[in-house]
Amino acid sequence: MKTPTNTGGETGRRPSLVLLALAALWPLAASADYETVVALNEGRLYADAYRALVKETSDPNADPRLVRMLAEAYAGGRGVAADPAKAVGLYQRAAQGGDTVAAVRLGELYERGEGVPKSPRQAFDWYLKAAERDPEAAFKVAAGALANADVAMPAGTGDPIARLTFAAERGHAEAQRLLGSLYFEGRRVEQNTTLATKWLEAGADGSPESDRRLGIVYAGSTTAELRAKGLKLLQRAYEGGDAVAAAYLGLHAERAASSTDQKKAAHAYYVAATPA
Repeated sequence: MKTPTNTGGETGRRPSLVLLALAALWPLAASADYETVVALNEGRLYADAYRALVKETSDPNADPRLVRMLAEAYAGGRGVAADPAKAVGLYQRAAQGGDTVAAVRLGELYERGEGVPKSPRQAFDWYLKAAERDPEAAFKVAAGALANADVAMPAGTGDPIARLTFAAERGHAEAQRLLGSLYFEGRRVEQNTTLATKWLEAGADGSPESDRRLGIVYAGSTTAELRAKGLKLLQRAYEGGDAVAAAYLGLHAERAASSTDQKKAAHAYYVAATPA
């Protein structure tokens, strides 16, 4: 039997010997399961993965995850010519079969207007179908509800804070940062510095915005060590281009200023925070 080559059309990382062996053996098996196709894709053996998916998804009762992976192949042109319309139909089939990842993919397509007419409402509806089990979908539903507080939301939208908490507890970093900010500001929840710190720390990613949010919480601490840590984070956010961090640094510098030079330094932060 010939050893299969990398048919994904990509250079760089080569498939491992294990993956090559797997690609050679799967046609002999009665079927290719989800893990097999994942392994083929991870080895960039996209044409082999595509052939396996076409075979397996011909069954109307095929694993919805395999149907979704075939949709991904058509969406990304992996192992087959890209066909956005076919990808949408397969995503719908997978989502209707219970695959939450497919529902999220559809929501994203409608949100961006890729392969389908742009429709925030359709996007929200697909996210809502997956929100009970998928952290990304739960975050999207919560964020949409919070951003449209004055709009009547579809039945089943639920409490956005509960949705955010569900996503945050499952490691969704954006949900963690948003939830932490809400607890810090006391918006839609009772203000709680402990929970704000917990979630902002969990979602910290080193970005200027993340540094600024956590820096503000630390800088308001009664503990000198945490205040110093907060000011360092604010300084790092400011150096990363965050104007809001500059305003907070100006405020702290002004409060601590006891000389003309220190007041000038505080003023410089305020200038940096002012839009040009």
